[in-house]
Amino acid sequence: LKMQHIFIQVADDNEKCLRLVRHMGYEEIMRVENGCKIGTDWIILRMTPQRCRWINKNSERMAA
Repeated sequence: LKMQHIFIQVADDNEKCLRLVRHMGYEEIMRVENGCKIGTDWIILRMTPQRCRWINKNSERMAA
């Protein structure tokens, strides 16, 4: 795939999911205040090919 970015959205009160996606390499790029419900923001996160360890490993395997 020739994607430049992968985007996801996570509610700011979902701490387990946020911890996981940040560990995977996603970075926060934006918040939508009260986007999920009153008092809960949507956090928009982005993964780039440079930060994705799985894309790079698959590319190395295909080249071999």
